[in-house]
Amino acid sequence: MAWTTPRTFSACEIITAAICNTHIRDNFNQTFPALVTTLGDSVWATGANAGQRVAVGANGQYITANSACLAGVAWDAAMAVNGAGGSSLSIGSGAAITACATLHVRGASGGQATTCPITTASMHGVVLIEDAGGAANNGGMVLFGAGGKTFAGIHGLVQNTATCGVGHLSVIMRSDVTAACLTEVARFINTGTGTGQLHLVGTNFTACNTRMGNGITIGETSGDGNEKISLEDGNVTHGMTTWTNTGTYAHLSEFTSPGGGLLIRGLSGSQIAQQTTFRQDAFCGAALDTTKSAAAVGGILLFVGVKSGTTYTTAAASGNLLAISNAGSARFIFEGDGAAYEHVGTGLVNFDEHDDLALLNIAAAHASRNPIREHFLAWAGANRQILQDLDLIVFNDEGGHFVNRSRMQELLIGAVRQMGDRNKKLEARITQLEQLLLGPPKAGAT
Repeated sequence: MAWTTPRTFSACEIITAAICNTHIRDNFNQTFPALVTTLGDSVWATGANAGQRVAVGANGQYITANSACLAGVAWDAAMAVNGAGGSSLSIGSGAAITACATLHVRGASGGQATTCPITTASMHGVVLIEDAGGAANNGGMVLFGAGGKTFAGIHGLVQNTATCGVGHLSVIMRSDVTAACLTEVARFINTGTGTGQLHLVGTNFTACNTRMGNGITIGETSGDGNEKISLEDGNVTHGMTTWTNTGTYAHLSEFTSPGGGLLIRGLSGSQIAQQTTFRQDAFCGAALDTTKSAAAVGGILLFVGVKSGTTYTTAAASGNLLAISNAGSARFIFEGDGAAYEHVGTGLVNFDEHDDLALLNIAAAHASRNPIREHFLAWAGANRQILQDLDLIVFNDEGGHFVNRSRMQELLIGAVRQMGDRNKKLEARITQLEQLLLGPPKAGAT
């Protein structure tokens, strides 16, 4: 039986069984209800006024064009659109790749042989985006847009054509819209009950940081001093490219590898007026602690401990808790027992050519500005200059004078030495006077 062009009947024509069988029965038998027999069957054209039943496929199969079949289609386990391969869905031309990608999007150029980055056989749900030809900076792209314009994109950057397996991921966002709802460039939201973690790590790191809640883990396979977080400004040009890029004004890294530790480095150029390169602020929401004991804390607390098993313990009494260095040369050292050391420079400064006690009195009078001593200040006013010339005190017209504690300590030592010399001289003179008045000491006298 086949489809027949429906008959055009004439007036008063006699309808025979043969006419009905050809133009009614046989034509109805070529319609969809007559051709299908099973749930899921479909009918496809095989030519002009001709159709073919295609039986339902197996679960999970896709129907795909196949010119070798009478209906022109067939059921298959993989679907290819302008391409082929082991992917569940392959879009684009080029050679077939491994079968681990559920969706594989390829560029227009042929000859790609990208190896799937997921090597675990049980891995599923993979999307592989591959650019054409593997040229430098071509690594596939995902764009986001609205209203005919793109506002964000993710671009794969290949290192070069020789090492197409080495590259980076660039995330680009345009945020020049000033609407109130677009006050942020990007947001990572965790709306579940678990933790939200962003991991930027090398291949030797585990997939989960069990100590983290919502946060970021940054790590690398190896390295010594490689920057983990860098802050740059296009207006900064400090020129210290031995340490970082000239526009990087701050970066964080490990102090040493494999030892660890934290290195925070700030850099500035000549454009900065006050030459303040690193500043740490602490704005406390309550009154500061006034405890004067081992339990005291402060607005800024430097806490040092020494590893002990899986935790820490106190440092040794002679251990250096804090050192202040001048480009590698220590100048101030604070020990575990509270002792403090300071570098004396080229040598201890003495003030033997001056009356150290008098200088101390002048310094005390000028620094304290006690009204009771105003009459003394009138006398000592002429000596203020010598205190400044000797770098003992820096006087400020608005008050708040600054005392050089290192020099002041040296002055105190000098004062004690001078007092000791004077006492020796006085003791010698007293002894001479006693001998003149009382005569030489008798034998056995003490």
